[in-house]
Amino acid sequence: MPAAASRIRPPFARLGTALALLASAASAACGAGGRSASDRLPGRFRLIQKDRFQALYGPDGGIQRLLEDRDRDGRADAVIVYRPGGKPQRGELDTDGDGRVDRWEHLRLDGTLETLGTSRARSGRPDLWEHSTTDGRVHQRDLDDDGDGRPDRTEYPQ
Repeated sequence: MPAAASRIRPPFARLGTALALLASAASAACGAGGRSASDRLPGRFRLIQKDRFQALYGPDGGIQRLLEDRDRDGRADAVIVYRPGGKPQRGELDTDGDGRVDRWEHLRLDGTLETLGTSRARSGRPDLWEHSTTDGRVHQRDLDDDGDGRPDRTEYPQ
């Protein structure tokens, strides 16, 4: 690969893999003997909790949201939101354990990363968005330098 080509950094690759593993492990764990808090939910939604995982299933029985509390402090460290049909749509992660989301992953229908948002300022809001091609190369970076939630400049890596 040429030195000028930019790809999603390895930490994300590990987190992407972690999201996939989390989804399959938690789905299996929550489906097998977890506690249900469904009596407090509207409609026919089901909330299943087992160990550090919590899964929300919709009226059609499909998973809608999956949470993991990795450090067991009562706050979700990873959240996966699913599309109808059970494919992941986006993930939100607290990678540094400070209680605030600092990584936002938006996935295409085929499961590849479309946009990775990170909080460089550790504010709980994204201030860097990396847009990638289907093969993982970053083709655009949007940066919010003043913290207003809108990109101030755009870079196009080669």
